[in-house]
Amino acid sequence: MEQGNATDGSKQKNQEHVAKRKGEIGEYKINIQLDQLPKEYRHLVDIMVENPKSTSGYSQIDHVLLTPYGIFVIETKNYQGTIYGGKNRKQWSVNGKFKMMNPFKKSHRGISSEKCVVCHKQVTDKVADFCKNNKRFAGKIYCYDHQKNIGK
Repeated sequence: MEQGNATDGSKQKNQEHVAKRKGEIGEYKINIQLDQLPKEYRHLVDIMVENPKSTSGYSQIDHVLLTPYGIFVIETKNYQGTIYGGKNRKQWSVNGKFKMMNPFKKSHRGISSEKCVVCHKQVTDKVADFCKNNKRFAGKIYCYDHQKNIGK
């Protein structure tokens, strides 16, 4: 029975990793689309804002689009199929198979407790996960500035 639990744990961890990668790919695809907008449109990506109500003290915004007509905040989800939920529900489900946090109630995602091993700057969860899953970094965490110097 213990082996079943270990397998279930590894399966869940793998599913979480796949879901995270799909999210990153979805955000990348949106960036490509936003890059094609007219030059008077500007966009910002992966913005961290202070949020004293969140666990980390920060919230992450996927995209902010600045246009002559207004400012738009875009929360990217890279899901296929039917998403079930409502604005007052804490969690939504995708195809009835897995749950996601209600994007209207998303309280936090972002700064991790991990720091760059070179400059000790705090990094986002996304950067920490990227480093941990990249053999080039040998399990060490590097900020964006120091990632480009590793392995050269």
